[in-house]
Amino acid sequence: MLDKPTEHRGLRRATFWFIGRFLPLLAGALAIFFFAALIVSLDQDTTPITNAAFAAVATLAALCLSAARAAEGYASTRYARAGEGFLFGALLVMLASVLRYGAMRLHEDLQSHPLAQVAFIRGAGGLVTALFGMAMWIVVSSVRHLAAALEARSLESVATLSTEHAALKHEQREIHAKRENQPL
Repeated sequence: MLDKPTEHRGLRRATFWFIGRFLPLLAGALAIFFFAALIVSLDQDTTPITNAAFAAVATLAALCLSAARAAEGYASTRYARAGEGFLFGALLVMLASVLRYGAMRLHEDLQSHPLAQVAFIRGAGGLVTALFGMAMWIVVSSVRHLAAALEARSLESVATLSTEHAALKHEQREIHAKRENQPL
């Protein structure tokens, strides 16, 4: 009987596939969605999108940096890299949001100059889209670091369980051998 679900080889492979392959793809798909939403609506207020992205990315940064302090070795390094990447991505998202908000307010002031208004909104929108795209690229890269850290922790756990299991078998053999060697 298996004590823990991670001891099953098929389940372990499925977990590695989900964490190492599917999670970065999902993060990439979400990043492309947010990026496309910004490109499609260059002249609309996208503050809710950037606020949601900032909240999610900043939360991931905090979780990864906390996990880096608790982990050791390779996993700690990967958690720290992921946390730093998420933090940088969150700051880029916040910068893009502030620039977008300022551009929207200035856009309203340029009502009397339509050509300047169009040039300004396209320029500012392009800059904001580029910043947001960089932030999402960094987030996807950070998800890959996070996946590597989670895989490392899982492998450490499996190795520890295997070592404990081997030690238990060795101990049981020694006890059995001592019982056989004792006189009746």
